[in-house]
Amino acid sequence: MPQPSLEILGLVEREAAGEAPARPAPIPTEAILEARRRAAAIHLAPALKDYIVRLVMATRKSGAMPEIEDKIEHAVSPRGSLALAAAARARAFLAGRDYAVPEDVSELAPDILSHRVIPTWRASAEGITGRSLVAKLVERVEPL
Repeated sequence: MPQPSLEILGLVEREAAGEAPARPAPIPTEAILEARRRAAAIHLAPALKDYIVRLVMATRKSGAMPEIEDKIEHAVSPRGSLALAAAARARAFLAGRDYAVPEDVSELAPDILSHRVIPTWRASAEGITGRSLVAKLVERVEPL
């Protein structure tokens, strides 16, 4: 199997030579629907669901993480937990597993939650971003 760097180099060289890149065959609609169905069926253990909810709830004023809570203007909504669960299932599916693991959640949390948590204006002035807040949450909130 060719290495991605080698494939990229070849693509750039062909484009520079004026060759049009080969278009990949379209993915049939049925294949997409089947992949979505199979990803949605990936098992999330109760402890993993609890981990997802605790990550999201840690953005709220619960007293569990005051050093982070006071930097958050708008917390992650329940839809964030739904999105994180769906993304964890999709990552597990792409990895060939029929179950999700804590790493699926912790690896995806910054991408899924960072735009859903809004720092206070003071935190923003200090250079704190939604992504850095979520990174702190992932460091502090442990899976069961």
